[in-house]
This record gives sequence, C-alpha cells and structure tokens, in this order.
Amino acid sequence: MKLDGRTALVTGGSRGIGKAIAHRLAREGAHVTIVGRTASSVEATLAEMSAGGLSCAGVVGDVTEPSDIERIVDTVVAQHGTIDILCNNAAAADSAPFLEMTRDQWERILHTNLTSPFLMAQAAARHMVGQRRGVIVNISSISAHGADSMPNYSAAKAGLHSLTRDIATELAPLGVRCVTVTPGWVETELVAESMTPEMLETLRHNFQRVPMKRLLHVEEVAGIVAMVASDDASGVTGSEVVVDGGTLADLHVNATFRS
Repeated sequence: MKLDGRTALVTGGSRGIGKAIAHRLAREGAHVTIVGRTASSVEATLAEMSAGGLSCAGVVGDVTEPSDIERIVDTVVAQHGTIDILCNNAAAADSAPFLEMTRDQWERILHTNLTSPFLMAQAAARHMVGQRRGVIVNISSISAHGADSMPNYSAAKAGLHSLTRDIATELAPLGVRCVTVTPGWVETELVAESMTPEMLETLRHNFQRVPMKRLLHVEEVAGIVAMVASDDASGVTGSEVVVDGGTLADLHVNATFRS
C-alpha cells in the first residue's frame, strides 16, 4: 500500500469529498484522523469505515477556530507521534451577487476557505519540518479560475493556490511538499440535495458544459489526493492537479455556435 504507516489528517472528513479521501487514504494504509464539526457526523463516518474494515479516528472541532486547530493537530501527534499528511478539505460557500454581498459574507467565506487552511497548514508543518517529511494537500475548486457567481468563494480558492505555491517554495528544502487538488463539479450529498431528480440525472449523463458529459465522482478526487500524498509524487510540489472532466480545457465557444 502506498501510504502504509503514514499518519493523515483530513478536515471536513465526515462527508462528501472529505469522507471519500479518508476512505481512500485508509485503504492505502494510512492512519487516518477525520475532523468534523459535529459528533454525530464524525461518529457516523467512523462507523461506516469500521463496517468496511477500515481503521480511522475522529476529532470534533471547528477549523475556523484557532484554538481548535491547535487542539486537532496536537491530538493527532499525541496519538501517533507524528503527522505525515494534511488534507485541507473543509470549506464553505455562502454567496450573493457582487453588488449585494455583505462584508460579513465576504470575510466569513475567506476565513473558512483561506485563513483556516493557512493556520491548519502552519500548525501541521511545524511538526513536519521537525521530521523533514510531510505533504500538505489543499483542496481547491475550478471556481478559482473563473467567475462562478461566488466572488468570495472564488477569491478564497484562488488565494489558496497562491498560498500553496508559497508554502511549497519555503518548505521544499525542509522536506515538506504542498500541492493543490482542484475538483470540478463533483456529485456529493449537498449537490444531490440541491437539485431535482431530473436535473441530477442530466448532470450525471449529459452535462453539456463538461467534456466528459458527467459529474465527477468523489472517489476520483480521492484517488488523486492519495497519489499526490504518496512517494509516487515525491517530485511534485507547488503544483495544481485538476480533476474536472475537462471543464477548464474547454472554452465551450465553438460548441455553443454549433448548438
């Protein structure tokens, strides 16, 4: 297994993409700890993983709270003596048109999607540099590359890319890598709940804006995270790996003319 014996921490690991990442890292042999905001969500994911024969630990905490961040990282280090992989997956979206967005909406989403990953990466990296080994994986979004009617979310995710490059540059001589994984439209519980069954079926099989014509699966993102966290990607840092079914590769202009 690619991650046998490694210790991994996944924020937002009790649902959606984060839960799939936790499953995959555990299957690759990592000692995984997930972070969730509620005990019920964390316990449900741990029970699901246990039923599948996967070992996982959980911590209830809010990654927007600096004191919780320190407690979360210290808990993992106390249990395993080290932290080898951090996956900054926890995120939030609450948007409005640019002219209507409040300062609170702007600051809250930037705090969750950019400041919190910065603080979490900093706390974990202080342990990683001591052992001269570690990988930080920041989960971004294709919204970082273009307008998606979410100026706060898009700006935060774009900032996460820049943060990744700075972390990677500074910590590379100390043995720590940092990579961004950028999903496109992924079928999660939240996406499914926000659509009618007819719309969801269309996006699953005939998503016209996406060259692959479908939503991505959470497992497809998790597989990339496992790869970049492993020694197979030992020469990769400061980079972005896009998992979007070809969306960013397609300007979609000619296809529009042909329709």
